[in-house]
Amino acid sequence: MDRLILDFKRNGLALPVEKRDQVAALKKRLSELEVQFQKNINEDKTALNFSKEDLLGMPVDFLESLSRSEDGKYIVTLKVRPLPP
Repeated sequence: MDRLILDFKRNGLALPVEKRDQVAALKKRLSELEVQFQKNINEDKTALNFSKEDLLGMPVDFLESLSRSEDGKYIVTLKVRPLPP
C-alpha cells in the first residue's frame, strides 16, 4: 500500500491542482519529445566508412554484419543494433 501511495505522490497527486496540471503538461511534452527523438534516430541516414585497421579490436561478428563500400571499407551507421544473444 505504501508503494502505491508513493507512486501516486510521484505522479503529482499530493500537489495543488495548478502544479498537477503543470506536471501533466511537462509529461505530455516529454512524451512528444521522446517520439520526435526516436523518429529522428530512425530516419537518420548518417554513415561513416572505416578501414579494417580503423576497426581493429571490434568483434568479428560485428564486422561481418556491416556492409562494404565499393573501395572495400566498412560502412558504419549510427543506427543502434540489437546485441547478439
